[in-house]
Amino acid sequence: MPYTKRIVIHAGQNGNGLSQCLNYIENEEKTDHGLLKSAYNCNLRFAEQEMVAVQS
Repeated sequence: MPYTKRIVIHAGQNGNGLSQCLNYIENEEKTDHGLLKSAYNCNLRFAEQEMVAVQS
């Protein structure tokens, strides 16, 4: 069984904490040049907007 943990991401100084986090996660060097990036029932290109919409 996988273990998941929810971490609070604060807006930061510029108000773009979530987008900075997603950019870090999607780094090509960390994902075998995109090979490890995938999604289930969501679109990777609009992940930030979808996450913000769910939080409301």
